[in-house]
Amino acid sequence: EPIMRDLVDRLQETAVLGVPTAENDVRVVANILSPLAVRYDRSRMTVIPAYCTALGQAMLAFQPIEAVERYIERCSFEPLTDRTITEPAAFRERLVQIRANGWAVNLEERFIGAVGIAVPIIVAGEVVGALNLGTVTARFRRRQRDIVAALQAGTAAIAERIQPFHQVALEAERSRKG
Repeated sequence: EPIMRDLVDRLQETAVLGVPTAENDVRVVANILSPLAVRYDRSRMTVIPAYCTALGQAMLAFQPIEAVERYIERCSFEPLTDRTITEPAAFRERLVQIRANGWAVNLEERFIGAVGIAVPIIVAGEVVGALNLGTVTARFRRRQRDIVAALQAGTAAIAERIQPFHQVALEAERSRKG
């Protein structure tokens, strides 16, 4: 939370931390709201779809192709706005672009007027979550570079902090299996 609090204090935007569910949707595990009157508010959502969110797209882009294909097979790609990706081929292309950039942006794909920018948290080659800043479209357009840079620094700090715990969990799972 200190990393998220710092992002909110510096950028005045809502910070959201998500982890993948077993089905590769997104479980929101932490949320700190922007202090601004006009803000992005995810406080009432616990599990959100991956296909139409920056958090989900950022995590899926770095998953193995088999996991991505399983997600696409079961996804309804329901159009939530006129900007929602509704075609599997276009979704695959988006994931390739995200993987190349290292971050995802969701420009009004879930809610008109809202933008999510997310960077995956990768530890030992595995996606363990993503960090997102949610904002309104007008503010995002002016500050995209600053937001992406802050998120990249934040995810690097989170990954560094959880690396030892992740390693212990992996070792425990290996010994349990074998």
